[in-house]
Amino acid sequence: HILSIGKWGLNTAVNYKVNSANQADFKFGNRFVTTTLLYRPLKVKSFGITHVAGALYERAGGNHYQSDEVEMTGGQALFANTGVELNFKKVAFGYSAQLPVAQNISQNQTIAKPRGLIHMTFTL
Repeated sequence: HILSIGKWGLNTAVNYKVNSANQADFKFGNRFVTTTLLYRPLKVKSFGITHVAGALYERAGGNHYQSDEVEMTGGQALFANTGVELNFKKVAFGYSAQLPVAQNISQNQTIAKPRGLIHMTFTL
């Protein structure tokens, strides 16, 4: 979903992944991810710059082996998300960083660390 007011925009995405058991009868937990980003594109000479800021929330269900739940699996995390994208005609380059704000993953046996993403997009 995209909402634009003046030069500002808001983008929200929701994803739910359903996993099935593998050949060893192990099933990773289903995963829910949602992100909301506020952005404002700027035009500078022959290219555009878009800065984004928002939040990302992830929740994973517990893993299962032979229909029994595996202890200390699953959990949730909230990340602050910020990034920038440069647009040159039909090509865009971007970087975003996700910084953990709150988390409880595998009963705190796993600790999420800052992570980053780079991308390149071509428009036809």
